Amino acid sequence: MSPKSVNRASSCLLVWILWAAPVRGVDLQQDTRAAFDHYVALTETRLIKQVSDPAVFLYINTLPNPERATAYDFIKRGGIYVGQLSTADDHGHSLVVPDGWVHHWVGAVYIPRASVADALKVMQDYDHAQDSYSNVVIKSHLLKHQGTHFQASMRLQQHHAITVTLDTIHDITYHKVDGKHWYSDSYSTSVRQVDNAGKPDEQVLPDGRGDGYLWRIDSFWQFAEQDGGVYVEIEAISLSRWFPAPVKLVIKPFVNKVEVDSLTDALASTRTAILKRHAAR
Repeated sequence: MSPKSVNRASSCLLVWILWAAPVRGVDLQQDTRAAFDHYVALTETRLIKQVSDPAVFLYINTLPNPERATAYDFIKRGGIYVGQLSTADDHGHSLVVPDGWVHHWVGAVYIPRASVADALKVMQDYDHAQDSYSNVVIKSHLLKHQGTHFQASMRLQQHHAITVTLDTIHDITYHKVDGKHWYSDSYSTSVRQVDNAGKPDEQVLPDGRGDGYLWRIDSFWQFAEQDGGVYVEIEAISLSRWFPAPVKLVIKPFVNKVEVDSLTDALASTRTAILKRHAAR
């Protein structure tokens, strides 16, 4: 093995140790939760303004040219757009979430020939989310439904440097702007780490307890019917445990790659499910 390969292997091992090593006692604190909620609320303020104008509606429409034109061309040719975001306060200053790490990403995909109705049928089928998102969702159940408001439970599992299993509850509301523009907001009201999932000694920890891989998973979706198909966009904001700055600097590229891959997979799965729904009409 060359010295370069040894260094690369050592770096990967270090990332795995820093990120994957269990750190019990790093529980979600009230001030961390409050700061994250404030971050999400400020993000929502911008999103509400964005989606209230059908001429804008999608985040990619806020990009400057030629970046916007490049993004549309990439998506129309079957690509999946992913970008990292950060919400600042009213004075343009970065928001501090004490003892927490905010992960904020946006992604967009285009589904030819499909409609907003096709997209909503897939998104609102919470009893069968594991069929559309089998690489992440182990099981899913609709808990409550009234009008455009839903509550669903999911068991999520991701395999990267480690396997992380979470039992989550989501509160979701869909909003109609017009016949061709809908959006939704999804808030995780409970995220519980599952130790030894599927084994006789399985243990579901209380909300906010455990290793802090993910404490909150909120998302905002937009569905725009145009150009002979439907654009689906997601803005995902999650919260995980805090790391000291030197450690965070080392593991950040690895964590970013995991998040990009996860968002890309989610949008690819959404496209596949919507195309199947459209074909079955």
